[in-house]
Amino acid sequence: MTAASYVVPFARVRAGDLPLVGGKGANLGELTAAGFPVPPGFCITVRAFELGLEALPDREAMWRELEAIAPNDTAAAQAASARWRPRVAALPLPPQVDSAMDAAWHTLGPDHAYAVRSSATAEDLPGASFAGQQDTFLNVRGREALRRAVLDCWASLYNGRAIAYRAQLGLSQRHVTLAVVVQQMIEPEVAGILFTADPTTGQRHVARIDAAFGLGEALVSGVVSADAYHVDRRTRRVIQRVVAVKPFAIRSAPGGGVERVPLSGPERSRPALSDAEVTELTEICDRIEAHYGTPQDIEWAYREGHWFILQARPITTLYPLPEPQPVDGQLHAYFSFSHLQVMTDAMPPLAASVWRVLFPFGHPRTALDNPYLTVAGGRLYVDVSFALRHPLLRRVIPRAVGANVDARVGGALAALAGRPEFQRGPALHLFRAVRGAAPILRQAARVLAFPERGTVARQQVRYIHARIAEFRRALDSASSLELRLDVALTTLASLLGPALYPLIGRVIAGILADTALRALGRGVASRADLIALGAGQQGNVTTEMGLAVGDLADAARGQPALSAHLRRPDLDVRQRLAVSGVPGGSAFLERWQAFMARYGARGPGEIDLSQPRWHENPASLLNMVVGGLETGETGTHRALATEWQQRATEAAARVLNAAGPVRRVVMRHLLRSVRTYLPLREHPKFMLVQMLDLLKPVVLEASVVLTARGTLDVPGDVWFLTLPELRAALTNPPQDLRLRIAARRERFAADARRTPPRVMTSDGEQIRGQLRSARVPDGALSGQAVSAGVVEGPARVMRRLDDPPVQPGEILVAPFTDPGWTPLFVAAAGLVTEIGGLMTHGSLVAREYGLPAVVGVDRATTQIVSGQRLRVNGDLGYVELLDDAEAGATAPVPRSS
Repeated sequence: MTAASYVVPFARVRAGDLPLVGGKGANLGELTAAGFPVPPGFCITVRAFELGLEALPDREAMWRELEAIAPNDTAAAQAASARWRPRVAALPLPPQVDSAMDAAWHTLGPDHAYAVRSSATAEDLPGASFAGQQDTFLNVRGREALRRAVLDCWASLYNGRAIAYRAQLGLSQRHVTLAVVVQQMIEPEVAGILFTADPTTGQRHVARIDAAFGLGEALVSGVVSADAYHVDRRTRRVIQRVVAVKPFAIRSAPGGGVERVPLSGPERSRPALSDAEVTELTEICDRIEAHYGTPQDIEWAYREGHWFILQARPITTLYPLPEPQPVDGQLHAYFSFSHLQVMTDAMPPLAASVWRVLFPFGHPRTALDNPYLTVAGGRLYVDVSFALRHPLLRRVIPRAVGANVDARVGGALAALAGRPEFQRGPALHLFRAVRGAAPILRQAARVLAFPERGTVARQQVRYIHARIAEFRRALDSASSLELRLDVALTTLASLLGPALYPLIGRVIAGILADTALRALGRGVASRADLIALGAGQQGNVTTEMGLAVGDLADAARGQPALSAHLRRPDLDVRQRLAVSGVPGGSAFLERWQAFMARYGARGPGEIDLSQPRWHENPASLLNMVVGGLETGETGTHRALATEWQQRATEAAARVLNAAGPVRRVVMRHLLRSVRTYLPLREHPKFMLVQMLDLLKPVVLEASVVLTARGTLDVPGDVWFLTLPELRAALTNPPQDLRLRIAARRERFAADARRTPPRVMTSDGEQIRGQLRSARVPDGALSGQAVSAGVVEGPARVMRRLDDPPVQPGEILVAPFTDPGWTPLFVAAAGLVTEIGGLMTHGSLVAREYGLPAVVGVDRATTQIVSGQRLRVNGDLGYVELLDDAEAGATAPVPRSS
């Protein structure tokens, strides 16, 4: 294509010409070249648009104004559109463009009607479709109407919705340009859309067809209910058919444009397509998907026995499939390990591959991959297919996961377990699994039968410190970067192995004792007392960290100059911590450094190796310390801890007194196990994050070396390799490494915007488990009750840890909480999260702190706003919205169940 090309026919366009003809034009050219039945047409290129825009004298001012629009400022987008769109529409069509367009139009036939569609350069892309953002004009007849439609398409790049959409995606307003597609109109009998994967469920083998009489504009504009057909693409069988009543069709009007034509009698409810026609259409669209290699959203038309393809674009809303995909021909089921770890943000490839090394099941200890822990959309998913096919485990696993991890995950797994695909096929060999877990189970049984006395938690911390010191010595003794990386990988691959079985066995003993204690106490003691037994446990390294943050706040409390300096918004975090010359600053820094020595490896999103630790970026920690200055007087947090312990002691006395003599003996024994072993549940992660903190400098060293060698462009590229690739890159980097990294960066940016499903299949179907909540008032948000009590107070919605922190009396509303959030619980009056179960982090800490808590509340952070008054019912598992978001914190109103 020459540099002077302003108009090009579809036959000369290919997919790689997207920068010149936009997404829509590139796809139509690619489809034409591949032999699909595309009505002929031509593209008015981006160069024509740029030449036309040169006639706008103050276009620089326009771009500056558009670039300054904030992502969610729709009012500013509309105002800018009202100012600039009419001016672009009034531009003259450049003579060079006009003559080239006129020639192409005469070649195709001036007597035809044409569809004139906008085709933006940021359109129909794998990560963002931009569908409907710019304008389309149908049944355009005559030379002057064609000119007007082209100019109106150009101007539609600056309509309010398009400006706002680009701002939301962070795309440059200056560099997104527009081509125009001019295509011969088909006057169809039937038209519609076919998705080669079901966009509502995500299933890749199910095609969804929407069809209506007349032009497809009826469907696109939403003015007609379409017939809907679901087709199993493997068998070509229509598995679901919904025939809608169609009161009218949209057809071309005689003088140009379109009109509504009423339908009457049987025509209104006649199916738009027969089963044979559905099969034909599905076969054509299957070939289109095969050509592109990804699921497609396809616009089609049908006339006189012939099919026409009007457009094809990627379906951008589908959640990616787990990788690697299974090759055994069986349907596989996956649940989100990221939800289990209550950190659902996307992870870059290297951080995800660390977990595939760590995961203790399904691979040799020296392997750097794992078939049972996969990655989808930057999140980790566990393949539980073989377990669900076992007759016993398909009943046990959904219940256990639902009760302890996430009720919606449990419900979804239960729904999958009942399907025919999981009633047959290869299943987990239970005896082998039990034999492999025997050392852990023996340890759990032993300590459950004979609970240890003394400071078991402190003994485990000493053991953890010894393992970390051993790892550090091994790294220090390695003589080269390659050897240090090998030491790190070998250590990680065996980290959750036999050496850790005693600790894991003790944790399991604590969970089993807690479960048994609740079961024995049911019907004897109140639910609130049974939950209170877990409050105020001593030895939990995460809650101890929360108290240590309170100690940091106490170190600054009563020091006005120090407190003011720590609060200064005009300083970065390092400058705010430069307090050695401030009265009280030296004592504060001494305590701060002691905290960092013990907890500096922790931080928000700590299971993601790429995320900064507190010792790297302490901003969120310092904000919590400053927020803690508002929580009361010195020692308040320690006094509350003592109060929680007293509440647990009193609850235990009531529970034991209510039990009969025999049951009392058993419950007292279980209670001792709970108090001894349940606090250990955070110890494995405490060790893990410190091990990861030792691995990270090795990765960063490798990134610097590879950048110096020219293997990487910048050190940050290292996060877009996997661990095996990183090791290989140090000795023999592949030729396509840069292309691989660039593609993964783009995919990671798209994944970061996705909402990960809790449970999915290898076919992409998202399984949505439902919660069973009894006695939920109208309008309340249902969830899972995990910490007893009822509390009222204003909401504090925190989507990230660096959001303004929760204040005393407020109810913390968050997507999830991990150990980095623990210090906030001291101030909170209650807890609401979108993710969680009885034994996940936020639930456990809420019970220890005596906070009413409801987890698994779908879209809590979007349905609730800060300042809105809530009632959290931790007894029955729901959240009531008491007003329409009046800001201002008031004291909580606790009420026992």
